[in-house]
Amino acid sequence: MKRRYKAKEWGKFGKDFRAWAAKFAPEQLEHALRDTTAMVAAEAKRRAPVGIHRRGHRAGELRQSIAYEVKRQGSTVRGAVGSDVKQAKFTEFGTRYIEVGTPQAPRTTWPAKALSGTESNETMPWLRAAIWAMRAAILRRLRKIGKGR
Repeated sequence: MKRRYKAKEWGKFGKDFRAWAAKFAPEQLEHALRDTTAMVAAEAKRRAPVGIHRRGHRAGELRQSIAYEVKRQGSTVRGAVGSDVKQAKFTEFGTRYIEVGTPQAPRTTWPAKALSGTESNETMPWLRAAIWAMRAAILRRLRKIGKGR
């Protein structure tokens, strides 16, 4: 994953996550981050918008490119979920032509799909919304690992 974007709007969830992470040994944290980043990546794939096939872009390219990684350097463990395709940042953060929602209330309406009557689980933003939707599951998983399960 070449491009990295940090979300700084997580408030209480971010504080809770950092507090739980501080309690773990690096081996436990690496295991926990591997599990939780896999969960977030799966949810992000479910939410990622799939465009139509056009020159230079394959339909589903964004969804297929979503990956996660966990790296450990000494006592520091970092987990990342993301995509290295060009349109990832535009579908996550929007442009001056495309409005996206917030992680708590993502954009779910698509004019072309509304005309055809198609329902969609795709959202913009897709990654921050996936993290937001999975925050309770992530904290539950961290609690289980903290108890040795």
